[in-house]
Amino acid sequence: MEISRGKLRWLLIPAVLWLILAAGTSALAQTDGEDNQDSDEETVDLRPVMVQDVKAKNGSSEVGYLMGEATQLGPWGELPLQDTPYSMSVISGDFIKNLGLGNNVDQLMKYVPAVYDSFYPSESIAALGPGRSMFFMRGFEAPTLVEGFKINGDYHSLTLDDMDRVEVIPGFNSFMYGAGHVGGAVNFVLKRPTAAPYYSVTLGNAGGEQYYIKTDLGGPLAGGKFGYRLNAWYYDGEGPQHGLSYRRKGLALALDWHVLDDLLLSFDFSQKQYIQKGNLIAVRAPDNEYMYPVPSNKESYGQDWTGGGSEETRYGFDLNWDIGQHLTVRGSYKWSRETVWRTFYSGGIGWPGPWADPNTQYDVYAGRTHKRAPIYNKSGSLYADFKYDTFGIDHKTTVGYNSSVRTYWVNFPGPVGSFPTTQSSWSHPKVPAPDWSMDPCLYWGFGFPCAADPRETKNWKMSRSAVTNLVIGDQMDFGRHWTLMAGMNYARLDSQSFRIPYVVNGVDLGLLSADNRQVQSSWTPTVSLLYKPTDWLTVYGTYIQAIEPGRVVSDRAGDYRLRNAGELIPMTKQAQYELGTKVTLNDSLLLSLALFFIDKANDYITYDDATMTAVDERDGRQVHKGVELTVTGKATDRLTLLGGVTWLDAKIKKANNRFTIDHTPSNTPEWTAKLYAEYELPMTEGLFVTGGFSYVGPRHYDVEYGNIIYGGAHAGEAKKDRLMGGHTLYELGARLETNIKGINTIFRLNVENLFDKAYYLQPYFAVVGKPRTIVFSTTFEF
Repeated sequence: MEISRGKLRWLLIPAVLWLILAAGTSALAQTDGEDNQDSDEETVDLRPVMVQDVKAKNGSSEVGYLMGEATQLGPWGELPLQDTPYSMSVISGDFIKNLGLGNNVDQLMKYVPAVYDSFYPSESIAALGPGRSMFFMRGFEAPTLVEGFKINGDYHSLTLDDMDRVEVIPGFNSFMYGAGHVGGAVNFVLKRPTAAPYYSVTLGNAGGEQYYIKTDLGGPLAGGKFGYRLNAWYYDGEGPQHGLSYRRKGLALALDWHVLDDLLLSFDFSQKQYIQKGNLIAVRAPDNEYMYPVPSNKESYGQDWTGGGSEETRYGFDLNWDIGQHLTVRGSYKWSRETVWRTFYSGGIGWPGPWADPNTQYDVYAGRTHKRAPIYNKSGSLYADFKYDTFGIDHKTTVGYNSSVRTYWVNFPGPVGSFPTTQSSWSHPKVPAPDWSMDPCLYWGFGFPCAADPRETKNWKMSRSAVTNLVIGDQMDFGRHWTLMAGMNYARLDSQSFRIPYVVNGVDLGLLSADNRQVQSSWTPTVSLLYKPTDWLTVYGTYIQAIEPGRVVSDRAGDYRLRNAGELIPMTKQAQYELGTKVTLNDSLLLSLALFFIDKANDYITYDDATMTAVDERDGRQVHKGVELTVTGKATDRLTLLGGVTWLDAKIKKANNRFTIDHTPSNTPEWTAKLYAEYELPMTEGLFVTGGFSYVGPRHYDVEYGNIIYGGAHAGEAKKDRLMGGHTLYELGARLETNIKGINTIFRLNVENLFDKAYYLQPYFAVVGKPRTIVFSTTFEF
């Protein structure tokens, strides 16, 4: 990355300050303490920064970012992290703040144990729209939640500025968060009002020429009866990849009202906007026969006439009422509306047509939306916790429900076209914008509506999905050492898809032949047994089921006509077994070890290029088994560690298609490993050296989301030997915590992708990862 003079000045300012302060510390250390006390001109006091809050030590750097509890476990409510029967991690707000990431959610995930690369980076805008983050654990997609609910759409505006922590549960969690959720869940928890006044301002650079300012204000009101938290942020500028610039702004407000000593009402509201100029190009070799060598990571390979954005409005209400000693009522309601718009340009080397030379030409398609298509999400929950004892057994029995309704509107008015270029794909060709007055009904396979006059276009309701879960669970404590947690979840799924007219030359081709609705329901159990011989050691075993929703096969899959359109693929059940242990050493270092086994239905699409047809089917089972090891906390008084290692063995079993037997599904690396380390230098209190690495092993790339097999002359044959190479990314940084004239001040500097590794994020529609990126920031806490 080239560094301009202006950027160099920004880099030198914190570096010079660090040197001055370090030198000042050394001088102060050599001065007698009594002399320091008598000095009238001391302006710098190098002492650890302390955030004034009643839970300041929980999750702070002083305790190695170790959180004492998980707060958003659905029916289970809040549990000590030591006593959760799951291999989960909680990423504290102090860790997020000290990394100085700005709003880079993907970069944060590089340090989260068990999570590997997002499918698309948060900056990607193509046909999928802006800001799409998809995380993977144990070989499956893990949905993104906010406050325990999947309230954000596919094109969500996920931000870190208003988040207090991230709670990550690998594997099944349908009892806590609803039906499905096979891969796990990444749950973002909002910031809440602080018990003591807190005010901070952060100035920083998020990479390239993208600078930002954000504020975080909070505290009690009316003698503590009310509390507030207000966060605001603004980002603007070009990022580390040429041709990509971002503007992000938002406001988030949280209010607490202590109506009674045992009754708390909470409210949260946020308004966010994300605007992007340019877009990342996703690359794929023709027919996926090989992975093209990774090009330069300094370019986005998009066009300056592309871009897009999203806007989101969200609000929510929460209730927590301790009604006497034996009953607690918990309730929540969340609502959000998000709109997206885009002008995109995407494609791949020689893809999808045979007309382009795969070594020199770039086949692309382009499109745009004329209006903003909304996504609505409504979610709610209500639980009652009953505490009692029977025959010496302490019970906490929870009954209640949670539900989520999502309505998805689309706007693909066209024109959308596919066209090859004769320019070298990696010379960042400048392709002129398409002639938007051309045939308005030229489209790239999805068959969405279009019109010659943009004023004739409209938003179309594409789908509505409602999931309702009735739950009953009982946490039974048999004395000090044994705990049994058992529950049942009755899940009801109501999915609707709506016919969208698509008229060409007076003929209605339609996206669907007719409206479709499916209602499915089933009981699924969960049971966990925990043995805790001492306060610092827990051994557990967990069994949990989830349902895989059925579906009616659609008419098309991209440009391919589905030969079994209209066929019903029924709902099926999945199962997961997990054995684990958690050890807390010296009250400061948590080690977790888990062995898991997942048995899930295998869904895939077989493509035949010769006829441009395909078959969407379910055949066999995906069996994923593996081991996860995680570590969080203080290894020594000065050394903090956070990371983990996962070994995964994923295979397809019991399939009728002999080509898929023992085949490894895509995007399932055998090994992933990551480690963050933070060391406080002994010569200067408050000065930390930080760094780490993230490794993702080789992955098969003959499939898309699940097991999607590309055919052509070998229709139905799984190509088992094509691997996308693994990659290891290193990072190095420093942080200085000091006090200047009574103001707690934090300086941060981090170098991401230290050795400038060029790599693909994932195998299909491969997006090139970011180059070496320097980020820095300064926070003033008042």
